Formats: sequence, structure tokens, C-alpha cells
Amino acid sequence: MDILNDVKKTEAYKKAMTFVRRNKPIVFSGLVIILIIIAISIKAFSNDDPDQVIKDFSQAVRQDDIDALEDLISLDDKEMELDEKKLQQFIDLCQNSPGYFKQQMWQLDAQKSIHDSKSEMSTENPLYGTDAVSLSDIKKMGSYYLKKEEGLFFDSYKIGVRPYYITVSTNKPDAAIKMDGEEIFKSTKKRLKKRIGPLMPGEYHFTGSKKFPYAKVTNKKVADLFMDDGEHGETEVSLNLSGKKIEIESSFSDTQVFVGKKKVGKVEDLKKFGPVSEDGSIKIYGEKEFPWGRSKSPEKKVTENTESIDVTPMPFADKKGKQSLIDTINTFAKERISAQVKLNPSVFTVAGDNVVKEYTEEIEKTKEWSFKDPLKGKALGTRIDFGYIEFTKEDGLYTVKLPVEFHDKTNESEYGGINEDNPLREHFEEMEVTLVYDEKKKKWFVAATRDLDGWGEDSDYFKGRDVEKSEFN
Repeated sequence: MDILNDVKKTEAYKKAMTFVRRNKPIVFSGLVIILIIIAISIKAFSNDDPDQVIKDFSQAVRQDDIDALEDLISLDDKEMELDEKKLQQFIDLCQNSPGYFKQQMWQLDAQKSIHDSKSEMSTENPLYGTDAVSLSDIKKMGSYYLKKEEGLFFDSYKIGVRPYYITVSTNKPDAAIKMDGEEIFKSTKKRLKKRIGPLMPGEYHFTGSKKFPYAKVTNKKVADLFMDDGEHGETEVSLNLSGKKIEIESSFSDTQVFVGKKKVGKVEDLKKFGPVSEDGSIKIYGEKEFPWGRSKSPEKKVTENTESIDVTPMPFADKKGKQSLIDTINTFAKERISAQVKLNPSVFTVAGDNVVKEYTEEIEKTKEWSFKDPLKGKALGTRIDFGYIEFTKEDGLYTVKLPVEFHDKTNESEYGGINEDNPLREHFEEMEVTLVYDEKKKKWFVAATRDLDGWGEDSDYFKGRDVEKSEFN
């Protein structure tokens, strides 16, 4: 105590106290700086053990402790922003993928042995004792790696975080490009890509979208930077916004195509049409002027399964025109039986020359051969399947082909033989009927008939909603 009092009485002590009283701000600031230096030194000293840093890193990840993880990491680029969401993604990935986490720890263990000569790599480490990977390659491993920071008095260790850059591109101008829900740029003809970064390792969700007249095309992709080996740091994301295009087909290349009620051009000018939405909101049909009037095709929706749409117009302009086809076929159905019963082909009024010729030859054989009995009976009706109609122009003639089921009651046996003593029985005959339009007479004629291929229990003919059934008196 006496010594302390003696010190206070010295001239030096008095001068020192006088300086302190006159320069309190300077003295206080100096003390603060000294304390900060001491604190930093203590913290740096606590991080001078790479094993401890790796252990703390592992513990922070296992315990889902983002705050502890933030204290351990050091961003490699000053322009990088610490993103807690990406840190959480890293923690989630390590916890859900033990193999990935183990690989990270092996890499840190290997990097530790390079930086610190006192530390040895675990003998269980797959990288232990291998010559396949150079020391330089080991240092570059991992998006999170062991980073040695050299200090004035001693070195310390942190978990380094490498910067990444993503170049996102699209093939269309006027497209909005978003990353993680936020728009990052809008493409132009001169600028279809953008380089983004530096970014923390993580999953980045990209969305590109562009509005077209008949569709809003969207493309989504994910850039997973965790899967990068840490060496390149550059990733590309390409967002193709061409959208879905479909083929427009018609038996008549000059068919006018309509989307909704809007005229968009002729089939011959529309090789690929689109982009189009696939949700059924787009409806397409075709129209064309014919000798009997302007006809249109059924309206068809574009869905995800649509690759092409046939807009060939129906061979009739309205219900009256359709009925004209039905009447022609029904008349032929009656006349084909009547001509054989009467042995007189002249009863045909709607059959073409080739058809009349076929029946005439058969009738003449019946007349000439005494063992051939004439047909007896009548036509009972038809079923016409407009769902399988084919409409074309062949040799300058408008031609229609469609399935027809003829229903008759005759003395023809089950096996095809005709005998006047046979009882009358019902027959169903399925045929493909070909009709042509005579522009001078302005009416349809039956040009040919043939047995229908593919008819049977497994056939789809005569099962749809487009079947027209007629019954005769």
C-alpha cells in the first residue's frame, strides 16, 4: 500500500494523470482498440486448430444450427451475399443425404492434412494414400472447404464458401426470366442471356415465360450447385420457350384455318402452327367453299396429346347437305336389292356406271343360268358411320368414303346361296361405300363398294356418336 502511495507521489504519475484528464477521448479510443485486438486474437486463437473447426462445422450441420454455421464460414468473394436459405438447403441436404455429408467431411479431412503438417488424414478417408488425386485437386474440392487464413501473428481456419456463377439463357426475346421467384431480366433480340453471380452454393429455381397469341409458354429448371465439384464455379441454364407446335392437315391445301373465330391462314401456309396452349382452351377448325356451298370441319380442341389436327371440311355445308348423303346411300340400299329381285339394273338412279355394270353382270348370269334362282326380299335399313368419313378430291372429283352397314331381309342362305325355297332371313353386310359428287347434276352418286376391312367384334365402327341409323318401311 505504501508503494502505491509512493508511485502516486511521483512526477511521472502526476504527468500521466494530467494527460489522461486532458485527452480522455483519445485514451478511451485507444483502450477500445486494444480490447478489440485482444478479442480478435482470442477468437483467432480459438480457430487455429483445424480439427476443432471441422468438428464445430459437423456439429452445426447435425444440430441444424445456422447461427453457429455462419460464425464458421468465410465467403470467398466480397460481392457474395450470405443467404441463410442456401445455408439451410445445405444443412437439409447433408441431413437427408448421409453419403453427401460424409463426402464433405472426407474432403475437409484431406484439406486439413495439407494445410497443417501436424494433422494427419484419417486412414479411413478414401483419399488417404492415393496418387490418383493431386494435392492441388484436393484443395479445390467442395463448395464448402477448409480455408486457411494467414494472420499477422498466427494463422486461423474457417470454412470457405466458393462463389458460383450461373449463365441463364433463352431462345426467345420478350421473355421474363425469374430466379427463385424474382425477375432478374427480360430478354431482347440482342440480349438472350445473363450471367448471375457471385452466388452461394445451393439450389436455384429458374422460370422463363413468354406470351404468344395462342399460348403462354413457361419453362422451369433447377440449377443444383451442390452437385458441382467446386472446381468450375460456372453453370449454364437454358430455358427453351419455343412451346408446342402442331401440324395442321387437310385433304384440301386451300382450306382456311380458324382458331376460335379468327382466321389464321390456309393449310398450305401453316406447316407448323403455334405455340398453342395444351389445356383445351384452343379450338381449331377449317372452312372451304365447295360447289354445294361453304363447308367446315368439326371444331377440335388442342390438348397435351395433340400432335396434329385434321381440318378437312365435311362434305356437306349443313344438316340438309348431310341428309343428301344419307338419302343417296339409303336409295342405293333399296335399289341394290330391288335390281336383283326384279333382275333389272335399270332401277338404279344413284349408282355410278361401274356399280351398275357389276350388278348388270350378276343379273345376266342369273338369267342365263337356270340353276341360279333370283333374289327375293327387301332392304330394311342402314347405319352410316360419319365418324370415319374420308373426304378427298380424286381425279378432279370430290370423293367421300365411309362405312355403311346394310340391313336386308332376303332368301340368301347363311352361306351365301340363293334358293327360291329358302325362307327370308335378315342379313347385315358391312361395306365401305365410295361416293362422288357430280357438279353438273349437283348430286352424289355411289361410285364403288367393297367389303369393309377390319370389321368384327373388336372394330370401332358403328359404335360412336356419329352413326346415323335409318329404318325403312
